[in-house]
Amino acid sequence: MYTKIHRGLYGRRRNLDEVKQRLGINEDNVRSKFHFHPPLEQYLMTFERQLLATSAGAGRLFSAGPRVRWAHFQACRQLKAALSRQAAVRHWDAAKQRRAYRHGERIIAAYLSTIKDVALFNAYERVFSAWHLLHIPLMVILVVTGVIHVIAVHMY
Repeated sequence: MYTKIHRGLYGRRRNLDEVKQRLGINEDNVRSKFHFHPPLEQYLMTFERQLLATSAGAGRLFSAGPRVRWAHFQACRQLKAALSRQAAVRHWDAAKQRRAYRHGERIIAAYLSTIKDVALFNAYERVFSAWHLLHIPLMVILVVTGVIHVIAVHMY
């Protein structure tokens, strides 16, 4: 769990901006890539808000993957339809349309993967904090039993 929350030697916490910057995608960049189809752009931004707004409990660990795969499927369908219209207007050949689709699909996949990473980060962080709540009483019990053990061994 600790490795899912922290990275590097100094344990710096990851956040959405770092992950987006590392991948080279932020909202402005995504908007610039999908300016030709505002509904797709809006769909991705809405999905981000919805996924990150849901409760960050352990349930997100199991639901984030399927939700991201469904969003990827829906976004790629929208992208393909928008590129078909764009190709007809601009008289693109099939190869150029495929290249544009692959490029757009990679951006969508990277963006959704980033959102999933952040959602899972929040969920792992929440579960890890719950572990700390359990860990402290267990440590106290261990210390008390250790002291009792040492006293019992020296008494006999």
